[in-house]
Amino acid sequence: MAEAQRFISEIELEAKAAPLSYRGDMLANVRQFREINANFHTKLRKINEKLINVPNSVSFSADTKSSSKDDKLQKQILKGSRILEQTSQSIERYKNISV
Repeated sequence: MAEAQRFISEIELEAKAAPLSYRGDMLANVRQFREINANFHTKLRKINEKLINVPNSVSFSADTKSSSKDDKLQKQILKGSRILEQTSQSIERYKNISV
């Protein structure tokens, strides 16, 4: 998350230094990246809260409901990781284009 935020800040600095004809579009993209990053951060925080609230005494092998909850959480985490990776790649591509 910190790395994505750092990339966004770098892109914003480059956008502010860009010629006026490009600046508006670049800053709009920076706002979009910030929004995507914030949404992803919120989703991760919610998943983390769910994981923290899972009782330790639950036997996952015997209780299929807990097992399905674990599967859902794991899928959400994997999906979130993919989104973060795609966002990071998108930011990196945009950074390379703007340089």
